[in-house]
Amino acid sequence: MNRMELNPRGAVSWSTAERLRALQQIVPKSSISAVLKRTQVGQRYCRRLPRWFVVWFVIALGMFCSDSYCQVF
Repeated sequence: MNRMELNPRGAVSWSTAERLRALQQIVPKSSISAVLKRTQVGQRYCRRLPRWFVVWFVIALGMFCSDSYCQVF
């Protein structure tokens, strides 16, 4: 059993590296890319951030909702 299963609220105290690993385990980048390709969202253009990163960021905002946007970013 991993740490998130034991105490999901304890994730607030995790380091950035631990949070990133948890996010990558929950939603792999390959899954996000596949969904974006299937929904043809990949056809749109955004110069600032890659689409897969924006999806991860929104998911992370939900996971770490007690943190500020800057901390989650």
